[in-house]
Amino acid sequence: NVNTNMASEICDFVNQKLGTKRDFTFVLYSTLIELMSNTAKHAYNEHNKMMRCWYLYAICDENKVSISFIDTGEGIPKTVRKKFLEKISWNVNDSDLIYSALTEKGRSETGLPYRGRGLPQIRKHVENQKLKDFFVVSGAGACRYNKELNCLEKASYCQAIFGTIFQFSIYKEDKQ
Repeated sequence: NVNTNMASEICDFVNQKLGTKRDFTFVLYSTLIELMSNTAKHAYNEHNKMMRCWYLYAICDENKVSISFIDTGEGIPKTVRKKFLEKISWNVNDSDLIYSALTEKGRSETGLPYRGRGLPQIRKHVENQKLKDFFVVSGAGACRYNKELNCLEKASYCQAIFGTIFQFSIYKEDKQ
């Protein structure tokens, strides 16, 4: 489930390690809440409902904290709301579906008009360089942000993973 206390503790950890103030981690807090919410609402179906959980790893370096947010659910490619042609096409792969979830609003499986905005918002934080070293792996696909080209790059793999891995870093020099 969404754990606001845990998100706050992680932000406090980042601020303590980097010597920054509370508002430094505003983007981190909103990103963690979104990832927790997506995991609770989408990652686990009726068959694995009891296994709902996520894992978070934070590694502190001299001037950055790297975060890995992981769940072992269905994965973005299986849970993203697919358009008609995506449902019947053989050409759509997992990286295409991950890319669409990050770039298009309204791709939430729920179909609710107020859902499906979180991953595009995270992508905007990445493009604005508030979150760096960003990549996501889910199923047999991945998207990585290329800072030099200012775009998401897609990759496909032969073997799928269970769940989703989000990886990103926050650097101290970004804001004081």
